[in-house]
Amino acid sequence: MKKLKIFALLTMLCSSTISGFSTNADSLRCSPNPFVANTTISYYTATRDTLTINIYNRWGTIIYQPFIDSIINQGSYSFMFFGGSYPDGVYLVQLKNKSVNLRVMNITKSANAGILQLKNPVDLRIYPNPANTSFEITTNNEQIIKKVELYTIEGILLIQQTFSESKIKINTSLLPTGMYVIEVQTKEKRMFQKLIISH
Repeated sequence: MKKLKIFALLTMLCSSTISGFSTNADSLRCSPNPFVANTTISYYTATRDTLTINIYNRWGTIIYQPFIDSIINQGSYSFMFFGGSYPDGVYLVQLKNKSVNLRVMNITKSANAGILQLKNPVDLRIYPNPANTSFEITTNNEQIIKKVELYTIEGILLIQQTFSESKIKINTSLLPTGMYVIEVQTKEKRMFQKLIISH
């Protein structure tokens, strides 16, 4: 019951959430929202501060904490929330700094959000994988690639580029060895995801 009351209170506070980034206050936003499986959560911190970010389900239980009392320099940041394993519904994102100032917002997971997301598409090719200094992305049916984002396994955005081609090349020479999630969105509003390995 206590968790439900906390969730309800935070939901009411959502009316104070900043829809765009400000240069003099911490802010928080999410895109796309509603989302099908994954969504990018972006935030701005006006000063170097200690931040915690919590994501709650409808029962007021924390389901994900990308940052817990982490010292973050002033600037804009983003990470991906991989919500594919969670049921459709409304979730709450809370950004809290050391001064206990809050920014909260509702996000909605819905299977009918309008973009088809596939984890293992047969019409998307990434080569080579594992990659050394770069890899190419091609679509078998020549769909036009609109945007490419590369994330760490923890959901931290590392690369974001826009295109208007059916075959592109991404430079990975500066990436540490490890596994990453590549997300490709086409102009036909199809979204694909694959794991890649950089070495």
